[in-house]
Amino acid sequence: MRFLIAVIYIFFVLHSFAEESVNIPVEQPPSIDKYYTGFHAGYSYTFSPNKQRFDDETTGDSAQVGLMVGRYFDNNVRVELEGSFKTKSLAKSPSGSASAIKEQSFVSLLGLINIYKHWDYREDSTIQPFVMVGAGISQNTSGDFKTFDSNGNLTSHLVGKKSKHFAYQFGTGISLKINQNAYLDFSGRYIYRGGVDTTSRRIATSSGAETSQSPEKAIMKDVLALVTVRLNM
Repeated sequence: MRFLIAVIYIFFVLHSFAEESVNIPVEQPPSIDKYYTGFHAGYSYTFSPNKQRFDDETTGDSAQVGLMVGRYFDNNVRVELEGSFKTKSLAKSPSGSASAIKEQSFVSLLGLINIYKHWDYREDSTIQPFVMVGAGISQNTSGDFKTFDSNGNLTSHLVGKKSKHFAYQFGTGISLKINQNAYLDFSGRYIYRGGVDTTSRRIATSSGAETSQSPEKAIMKDVLALVTVRLNM
């Protein structure tokens, strides 16, 4: 009889323990925020393999700024839309010539879709290396290109032009986690912006004679050093 009572007691104890075990909450992995926004700023150096009348303008350094909005697909992959802007103006004597002055401005707008791949080299690390690639469209606008003699007389004039081109970029960098909602990215990139053009125009030179100039074109390629701030939404 005592044996039967002991068995019944053990049964109820185990049954009660089993019910409590079923109700124990299972810890779920933390979910990441799906969307983010951000901005970047940095140094842009432009070089052109077919430098012509744009050589002083389209080559050299300038600043670039941009905005982006993106989505995380997991902890290591994200996709974003980027819009960026850079401009530069020229009003100086070309190197080695004090008798001529060149004047021009240039603006480039970019709209790109970028894909990023991050790596965790340590589970609790706040730093992630990453690579990225992107493609989209650029709108490059060249201002009128003018040259003047030492007396300020116009010697040549090419009319600026706005044109759209296929653009792409790729790069690598590191991402620094500030807190659960903020990240700081440091990256280096290569950007192909496409061409920048002028149209032809007949002008009167300082001697009064008219001359015709052909359109000019340069291919725009940049190397960038950027700092990006990302904020989870």
